Amino acid sequence: MSVRVRYGLTAAISSTTAESKDLGDGSFEVVDDSLGEGGARKITLPGSAVDVAISMCDVADAKFLAIRVEPKDPNDDAHRVNFRLNSPTGDEIPIIPLGSDKEAYLMMTTTGLVSLYATNTGATDMSLTLFVAGD
Repeated sequence: MSVRVRYGLTAAISSTTAESKDLGDGSFEVVDDSLGEGGARKITLPGSAVDVAISMCDVADAKFLAIRVEPKDPNDDAHRVNFRLNSPTGDEIPIIPLGSDKEAYLMMTTTGLVSLYATNTGATDMSLTLFVAGD
């Protein structure tokens, strides 16, 4: 089976709240039909959980990964979630909400991603929404 992956990124940086976009403005979209499998899922990462193995939708070798992190209870504060690729002892990738936002994102295209581990640095449960594709 072949899967289509479509992903995009829009970013603008302005020197004032008038959103003049004078410091940068870009919008990018990619469509790819070369991957063989994929899926999406939402899980709860319990508060203070350490190096929890995250299932990647039965994708053996992920080439696309997008993760949205947010508090399970929208009334809770958001906090950092650390991810490790391929090993629970690998380098940490901290995903931290920007400013007072309640959500944070990680998106990457890569090769050789076979496992994913997450650590919740806060006491409250966090929701992780994953989109994974590969072959």
